[in-house]
Amino acid sequence: MLLAGSSGAAWGDAAVAVAGELAVPLTAFTVGADGDLSDPAKGWTTVYGIEPEGAVLVRPDGHVGWRCGGAAVNPRRDIAAALRQLLATAD
Repeated sequence: MLLAGSSGAAWGDAAVAVAGELAVPLTAFTVGADGDLSDPAKGWTTVYGIEPEGAVLVRPDGHVGWRCGGAAVNPRRDIAAALRQLLATAD
C-alpha cells in the first residue's frame, strides 16, 4: 500500500502505474483534508516522517518498506526502484 501526503497525488498515480507494469497488487491513498483517507489529528505525516508532498510504501505486514520525505522529480522512477528492491527483482 502507498500512503501519500495531502499534496502527494503524483506518488499514487506513479505507484498504480508501476504496480501494473510489475503485476503486483498495490493500492494508493492520499491522506489529509481532501484525500482518500482523513487525518483528524493532523499528525500522520509527523508519525511517518514525511512532508505533505511525501509518501511511504507499507508492506503487507504493516512495516514501512520505503519512504520519501518530500516531492520527487520523477516519482515513477523512484517508486519503480523501491518496488523492485522490496520485491528483489532485477530491472
